[in-house]
Amino acid sequence: MQDLRVATLEDMDAILLQTYLFHEAHPYRDGEIDTGRITEVYTQLIKGDNSVVILVLVDGNIVGLISGTTTLGLCNYKKTALEVMFWIMPEYRTYKLASRALAAFEYWAKNIQGCHSILVGNLDPKVNSFYKRKGFELIESHHWKELTP
Repeated sequence: MQDLRVATLEDMDAILLQTYLFHEAHPYRDGEIDTGRITEVYTQLIKGDNSVVILVLVDGNIVGLISGTTTLGLCNYKKTALEVMFWIMPEYRTYKLASRALAAFEYWAKNIQGCHSILVGNLDPKVNSFYKRKGFELIESHHWKELTP
């Protein structure tokens, strides 16, 4: 059985596990993972009025999440939802869970937060086709460089 639900602070251990898995899969891991920092960020996202953490469950087990927050535009007051982390465990990616999670995030952004737009990122160019099918357009690319002392 598949399900989605909004996270609570009681879900922090599962959120930490999903974040560790995300970090391990991330091609640009920037040093050691800091559990205290993850806990701090996700506590703010869970408790915040302008943020959300949506958990993805299969048979009662958390297998992914999408989290985000909102901001006002740089040049206007149009509100935008910003994805913080979107992760589905690889063995569950053929279940259409990402589509359901993204739809829930869109619902939250539009109907609960009153957002005008959503901005999501991805680490894998293969994901661009997923977002395009969902009505997103590619507007920007990010480049990363590690700065060493």
